[in-house]
Amino acid sequence: MATAEALAIVICSTVEARELRDLLALSKQLVSVEDPRSAIALARREGPLLVLAGADDLRRAQQARAGRSLPMLGAIVSTTDLDERDVEMLRDGADEVLRWPQSEATLLVRLRSLRGRWRRLRELERHRGHRQLLDETAAELDHGRELREALHDALLGVEEQTEANRSLLVVARDPEDTCYLLGASDDSAVLGLVTPDAAFHELRPLYESRQQILLDDVLLAPRVSCYGGAAGFDDRGLVLLQPLVFESVVFGALELHFSAGAHVAGSTLSLVREMSALLAPRIRASETYRSLREQTQRRGISSVAVQRRRAVLQKYKEFFERASDGIIVLDEERTLLHLNPMGEQITGYAAHGLAGRPLFDIVAERDREMLAEQLDAANAQGGRIFDVRLITTSGDPIVVSVSTSGSLSDEELLVLSFRDVTEARALSEELRQTKEFLERLIDSTVDAIVAADIEGRVLLFNQGAERIFGYEVKDVIGQMTLGDFFPEGVAETLMQQLRGDGDGGVGRLEMVRKEVVAEEGELVPVRVSASIIYENDAEVGTVSIISDLRERLHMERRLVQAQERLVDAEKQALIAELAGTTAHELNQPLTSVMGYAELLMRRIPEDDANRRAAEMILQECQRLADIVRKIGKITRYETKSYVGGARILDLDKSSDS
Repeated sequence: MATAEALAIVICSTVEARELRDLLALSKQLVSVEDPRSAIALARREGPLLVLAGADDLRRAQQARAGRSLPMLGAIVSTTDLDERDVEMLRDGADEVLRWPQSEATLLVRLRSLRGRWRRLRELERHRGHRQLLDETAAELDHGRELREALHDALLGVEEQTEANRSLLVVARDPEDTCYLLGASDDSAVLGLVTPDAAFHELRPLYESRQQILLDDVLLAPRVSCYGGAAGFDDRGLVLLQPLVFESVVFGALELHFSAGAHVAGSTLSLVREMSALLAPRIRASETYRSLREQTQRRGISSVAVQRRRAVLQKYKEFFERASDGIIVLDEERTLLHLNPMGEQITGYAAHGLAGRPLFDIVAERDREMLAEQLDAANAQGGRIFDVRLITTSGDPIVVSVSTSGSLSDEELLVLSFRDVTEARALSEELRQTKEFLERLIDSTVDAIVAADIEGRVLLFNQGAERIFGYEVKDVIGQMTLGDFFPEGVAETLMQQLRGDGDGGVGRLEMVRKEVVAEEGELVPVRVSASIIYENDAEVGTVSIISDLRERLHMERRLVQAQERLVDAEKQALIAELAGTTAHELNQPLTSVMGYAELLMRRIPEDDANRRAAEMILQECQRLADIVRKIGKITRYETKSYVGGARILDLDKSSDS
């Protein structure tokens, strides 16, 4: 036999309007076909159908159906012109096939019988579905499935089985105590959520009667919005409340939402009762419920403290609201209790929107750990001042300077006053970067840069100064004066020159040659340029740039020596050239003189008085020839003392011989 949903009705035009109305009460859809055989395909594809053989039947069916809602039920009525094969095909897709024509009484009896059987089948299927849902829920809860997931599956199953719009699970020790939402069919993440005080105020009669309650025209939005859902169907609707009872004590409710005015079947009431009885002991035995009870107890204990805190905040409310700084009041759990109007203006948040939220929700993630440490220190040691980044409603971070106060510490409250310093800190950061750049620039300079106050105390001593003077900066700043770096009286002379109108003008000193005293007492030649620093036309300090001349002077000495050696070499080359020329020029006349002297010696007899003169001439010529040979061999410039302190060329040392 086909299932109850695979039904169709085929009607011939001979069926009267009254009979048609009875048939319409059993069908879900209206489809008109000219060929009755197409009912077979439609029944298999579409489910419950009312199939009419002609256009006249469709018109009459629409008139009879106007304004009525047709249930899911049907039958098949075959016309007499179908052969046996068609009938067998119809049997495959319907609960019953009835050949036409039939009397009205027979037709209605068969249809009522079919409707009754269909209802019994639906009830049986519903019962089986309820039983399966209960068994699966018990198995999930008893075999270690996570409570949140198991409850959500159970609520989802109840919603599907009962055709409700939504199902919720609420627990509370007393309707006046805090209510916790344990689950919702339309939100799998709900577990242990605290609900607003007025969201479930209908629980009181449930706790008193311990019986099922049906409430119509209930405002649904507060019940749904507490976990972020939406009413979805209607803002108001029918609510079925089933108490959760354990050991004769009500501790919560299973709640179903239906559309306003909906009919709730008895099977639905039965399923809700059974599900409540199944869930109650298991929820009571769960660790989650024990944790919620402890929270409720703590809330009860702290309720007096809460009232006292409210009174304190009310007492200081006027002061907070008139304060020119933003003010935040936190409890011991860092939850925000109060934000004043200036705080709203700075952060962009409304006070009621932040109330009850952790302060860390509006703090930049990288500052949260630092903030926690500062708040802990404030509680332990008193006032603290620090900067923290807050995230505004626009998503942009701002920097606020926070000052903590323990004025309400007796109430375990911490007061934070703050002001927006974003622009100030940005400017400070820019100045810091500029300062670091200038410091790097100063330190990378080869020359010494030394700044001092008007009393001469050193305020700046760069790495160039360390190299020249040999001191470390830590031994100089605030401990030495400019006078310690110069010979006695030089620093005072430099200041007089600075204040004079020469050397660059008043307040400026162009480069002058001086000596400074290094750490070991060494006098270091330097070149100094300096300026006076003025503030509002008053002298407040000096800055000096000192260039080390040791290397330069060393280079100058080496250059002078090189120049001297070059002059020496040129002189020696000149002397050698002159000597060679002189020797060549002297040798010619000297040779002639020696030749004639020898000729005279041969012509003058030995006993002649002139022979002695001729011998002396020849002897001196030979001596002069030796001198000329030495002159021709001169290669370097060597002198010796002469008469009157003069220096003359030493031929013996200057020649190679």
